Amino acid sequence: MARDVVRMTKRVLSDLRQMFGFALDRDYVEADPTARIKKAKIGPDGERDRVLGEAELIDLLKKLPKSGMAETTQCALLIQMATITRIGETVGARWEHVDFERRLWVLPETKNGKSHQVWLSDFALRQFERLHAITGETPWCFPGSRYDPAIEKTNLPLDTKTVTKQVADRQREPGGQIAGRTKLIDALKLGGGQWRPHDLRRTGASAMAELGALPDVIEKCLNHTEENKMKRIYQRATYEGPMRDAWRLWGERLDLLANKPANVVTLRAA
Repeated sequence: MARDVVRMTKRVLSDLRQMFGFALDRDYVEADPTARIKKAKIGPDGERDRVLGEAELIDLLKKLPKSGMAETTQCALLIQMATITRIGETVGARWEHVDFERRLWVLPETKNGKSHQVWLSDFALRQFERLHAITGETPWCFPGSRYDPAIEKTNLPLDTKTVTKQVADRQREPGGQIAGRTKLIDALKLGGGQWRPHDLRRTGASAMAELGALPDVIEKCLNHTEENKMKRIYQRATYEGPMRDAWRLWGERLDLLANKPANVVTLRAA
């Protein structure tokens, strides 16, 4: 609650309530200290709608190399942005699921319980190639710091919170520095306010729409489950071609922004 993360506060409350209910049933405790805490009084969940503007994207692409972040972390953010995947799916990637020749990245397990195939644009492919030069000898694209190549069972990917914390650390207000963390507290500050890795996913989806991709295609790229049951059952089109085009157009836009002179104006799709 101190961090104003309402949704997580409610999830923790639910877990605590379940735990104390278990304990009450078995007489381990005499009372449930969470009983009088009402979720409604914690506050509304709210939905983030932060989308990075074009000027912010240009600024971010320039700031990332100077942010003090590890090169692998920079790759994680750029791959997530270019593929509009979730940050947890990105850092959990394994090299066996990245096909450089076919330009495909397969996510065997995702939030909706289904596998997902991502077509890699030139921009995304370069980030994976850059990353492969660093971590290509490991099973994970983003191995954790405790990686031991001699013991397969101890191999773990990077903690998903690591990237998010590093981004937040570089957007702190003066006086908000934490011991043992970076001193570059404004290295990733952007004009539109604080941003999080998940906002890059929303930004990419919004850009695809501006570039002419249809809503259904973007939803497929995001790997969202169709809410309408009838459409989910009877509309089995995979949209592979249009999805590939959407990722390609977004990748080309990122390449343009990464190398954009100050006096060039980007035109929107008709």
